[in-house]
Amino acid sequence: MSKGKIIGICLVLFFFYMAIEGAVPAQDCQEETGASGTPTSAGNAGYTEEWRQTCDCSGRKPVICLSGDILPRDNFIEAWVDSGNEACPDYTWIIIGNGFHFYNASGPTTATTGTDSERIEIWADSAACGSAIITVKDRCGEEATSSVRQPNNGKWVLIEEITCGTVDSMPGSGNCNSNYYCTEGAYRYLDSWVAGTNMGMRWHPIGDCTKYSCTPYDKNYCYDPGYYPKLYHVGIQYKKKWIWGCP
Repeated sequence: MSKGKIIGICLVLFFFYMAIEGAVPAQDCQEETGASGTPTSAGNAGYTEEWRQTCDCSGRKPVICLSGDILPRDNFIEAWVDSGNEACPDYTWIIIGNGFHFYNASGPTTATTGTDSERIEIWADSAACGSAIITVKDRCGEEATSSVRQPNNGKWVLIEEITCGTVDSMPGSGNCNSNYYCTEGAYRYLDSWVAGTNMGMRWHPIGDCTKYSCTPYDKNYCYDPGYYPKLYHVGIQYKKKWIWGCP
């Protein structure tokens, strides 16, 4: 087979894999979500002063958009709101964390913005450590939360550990786990999926244990030493969550 044909087959398989795995997630936040003056489904016609006085509380929750979720000392990232112009400014911001501020390295821990597209600087000062939790609330009381991490000064602290099921020991049967991790802002997550032989009799799930949304569950099997072929997962055996705290 020619080199060109091999490359062509590889590209086809690659794009097929991307399609079925959803490897490129949709972006939740728009880079600029300004007021266009176009009426929305909630009836909010842009950010005119008249509209501010008659804002329809549609129940649409704002989304906090960040230019990054890693924030070294003496640096800043930008934050803004994305609501499709359906939330109700002004937006009230609060940041809680050791050494994190709005506007500059010694700025306040509360702030206000007037539109979706208005950006605000989030700073880490020279002594910042761990992570910061950011909250924004609109005039209707709708609220959103996000987080950032100061990557060089902190440690992972376990804050959640859930047992999702048990596996009986059975002679001649084996089991294995596949661990999927992800990190978002201040938090690190683990889903540990279980697979094995005779799992229909040996696996006992406990309640409804849903995977963390960001963990990259991209293979539906694992290998148990001494067994072949691969074993398909039947559920999450345990899950953990950590927060990046000050050392």
